Amino acid sequence: MNAERLSEIEARCEKATPGPWVVGEGTPETYCEGWNVVCSTARVVASRSTYRYHEPDEFDDQTKCDIEFIAHARSDVPDLLTEVKRLQAEMESYRKADTALNEALNMGDGSYKP
Repeated sequence: MNAERLSEIEARCEKATPGPWVVGEGTPETYCEGWNVVCSTARVVASRSTYRYHEPDEFDDQTKCDIEFIAHARSDVPDLLTEVKRLQAEMESYRKADTALNEALNMGDGSYKP
């Protein structure tokens, strides 16, 4: 994953309503009930009625940012998971190389201290 792609994902995260988000079963203050709603503790992020009864130009800026975040999550999350797995594999190869180097430097006598 290149820096530009990571920056795009990060920008969407920063603009979206802070989490955590839940599907339904929120608090009474957020009116979050059932599977037709996504809520944060501060606001309803998305509901069927949010999109059904409004034209796109009627959404407030925060709702537009949340819509953008939701729409990109399906590709952002798999990309991030792929990157995490790649980095974990790379880190494991460094650990193995470090162990092999330490063993070679010690030559079995335990004298090398990193």
